[in-house]
Amino acid sequence: MLTHLHLRNFAIVDRLDLELGAGLTVLTGETGAGKSILIDALNLALGDRASQALLRPGTSRTEVGAQFVPESGSRADAWLKENELDETTGECLLRRTIGQDGRSRAYINGRPVPVQMLRHLAERLVDIHGQHAHQSLLRRDAQREILDARTGDIEGIEGVEGSCRRYRSLTAELEGEAGDEGERKDRMEFLSWQIRELEAVNPSVEEFDELLAAHKVLGHGAELLEAGGRALDALDADDAPSAIDLAASAVSEVSRMAPYLPETNEIRELVEGALIQLEEASATLRRTRDRIDVDPDRLAQLDARLAELHASARRHRAEPRELADVLHRLREEREGLARSETRRVELGALIEAAVEDYRRAAKRVSEGRSAAAAALGTEIQASLRQLGMQNARFRIDVVPEPEGPPAPHGNDRIDFLVSANPGQPLRSISRVASGGELSRISLAVQASASHRAGVATLIFDEVDAGIGGRVAGIVGRRLRALSDARQVLCVTHLPQIASQAHHHISVEKRATGNETTAVTSPLSGELRVRELARMLAGAEPTSQSLAHAREMLERRRAAGPL
Repeated sequence: MLTHLHLRNFAIVDRLDLELGAGLTVLTGETGAGKSILIDALNLALGDRASQALLRPGTSRTEVGAQFVPESGSRADAWLKENELDETTGECLLRRTIGQDGRSRAYINGRPVPVQMLRHLAERLVDIHGQHAHQSLLRRDAQREILDARTGDIEGIEGVEGSCRRYRSLTAELEGEAGDEGERKDRMEFLSWQIRELEAVNPSVEEFDELLAAHKVLGHGAELLEAGGRALDALDADDAPSAIDLAASAVSEVSRMAPYLPETNEIRELVEGALIQLEEASATLRRTRDRIDVDPDRLAQLDARLAELHASARRHRAEPRELADVLHRLREEREGLARSETRRVELGALIEAAVEDYRRAAKRVSEGRSAAAAALGTEIQASLRQLGMQNARFRIDVVPEPEGPPAPHGNDRIDFLVSANPGQPLRSISRVASGGELSRISLAVQASASHRAGVATLIFDEVDAGIGGRVAGIVGRRLRALSDARQVLCVTHLPQIASQAHHHISVEKRATGNETTAVTSPLSGELRVRELARMLAGAEPTSQSLAHAREMLERRRAAGPL
């Protein structure tokens, strides 16, 4: 529900704060007083195109704010939560500013947003009927929502949406698994060839480093044997004093000193330790030297194996020591492609089942829509004739298109058709030329669907165009009945409509010096009687028009719903 409208420096408005309540509120005033300015301001807050011409002359910035209280669980409430714009508990503030340079800024609950987001939220908050941009009835999706609300088949509609979501999820997965089938087969064959080639090479993780180490030894075998021999001679030669002999001699000589110099025991222990290490080094060196291979055949085998690994590595653009990992990756990719093919077959079967589920759900919803369309169309046609369109015909077409791809709301093409005058064919509402006719059609549709669907706030701008007398009274009572379920605002020139309102706001233009500004005043009691009398007489109220105005208000209090 719209609870507050704030304007500053907008057109001829200096500053205006308008409080609004539930039920039916009418805005009245002389032609040109500024009633349409309030609708224009609200349209701006709801995302309409900004214009520098909207600035009040002599000012640098205009500002419009609209405060709403969305019902918990409503489409607007859900949208705010989905877009993380629900910081202000229980309220929703839309704000729009226009600078002197013509640039505008938009805000939702104090956060800057693109204007497009304002428009998306506005569709869930307000419906403006008349010659304005927010005429949701012209949109096919709004017509579908009205019809679906009439069917009451929430379970069926949710079934269609769920089946469509599953279908789209499965097809998206299939597209991810897809690719050109020829390319897939070619890739499988190429992978298999690469795997066979690497399996023939049979690389292991540590093999290359081990081969390198062995090749280095074989390649320098003679040098290593000579060096090992010289080292062994130095450590433990048979025909000359060696390091071990000299160390053993040192131990013996120091031992003779011990009885006289006890401190030489420590020296003896050190030399004995060195002697033990020399003996261990000699034994280890001898074993190592014995393992040195100088077999040329073995060296040739190592050369051939290393060459094989290097050649394979070049083909796979990898290091030789990485070949085992390459083979593992190739096997995994081939297995993945094989699993993908299996999954593709599974997905194909699942998609067929999802389409079947969708077709069944869509058929059920379509049948419900067709039945509801006939009843709702008859009701709306009767309402149109009561609203002064005596020759109006109205029909709701539901045209199934079962061969189309699954869609979230089914495959029905829904169209609200109307003929306003005799001899005219039924045409889509979007092609109705008269703004007054469109307003009354909107009123008839909303009145028939008021308890079942729609946004919380309806605004009818100049809904009384081209009507008067008895029909105007019927329109007024219809608007009041509609306000039992929604907040309804109506700009009107007709006292028959204004007298039906729960709240009455007067808009007038005032001139002060060289400035003209529009002001609003809530009317009640005698002030409201005088405004109705002015609307009746078209001039200063007379005693007769005042009496008639009081009578209209009394009749409204006594009358029941239409």
